[in-house]
Amino acid sequence: MYSIETITEINNVVSSIHLSNGRENRDDLVIFAINTTPWPASLEEKAKELAEVSLCLLDIPLKQVIGCYKGEFEVSYVAKVNSILSLARVTELCIEHKQESILLIDTKREASLYFLDDGSLLPVGAFVKSNPKEAMESDNFTLDGCQFYVVK
Repeated sequence: MYSIETITEINNVVSSIHLSNGRENRDDLVIFAINTTPWPASLEEKAKELAEVSLCLLDIPLKQVIGCYKGEFEVSYVAKVNSILSLARVTELCIEHKQESILLIDTKREASLYFLDDGSLLPVGAFVKSNPKEAMESDNFTLDGCQFYVVK
């Protein structure tokens, strides 16, 4: 299924992330996109559906939102991770779909970008509600329903 290199990479990613003081029963959030797939473009929508279904089957709460990352709009997902295992499963999916990074948000709403290629973790600020004007002037935001969020 996965090569030993991929499994090692996933283990390295998860072991280097310490959210909410390492508590096992937490409700941290991971925001990510699945817009780059290892499959042909004709199968991209099917791949997104399969990714959503796989996380739901793994009992990871998932919500679809609109995201903007580096000025590019994308379908994004917010996953609630309440264990190291659920964080590992989300990370595994993002590595499989060749994502550059994921946004980790702890229970205090502090956000960090985790870069999947080199394992670096960059604290970026607080994940806060925003008005539409401020969000649209930013290169990065999340739109959940009618509410915009940015990192400050």
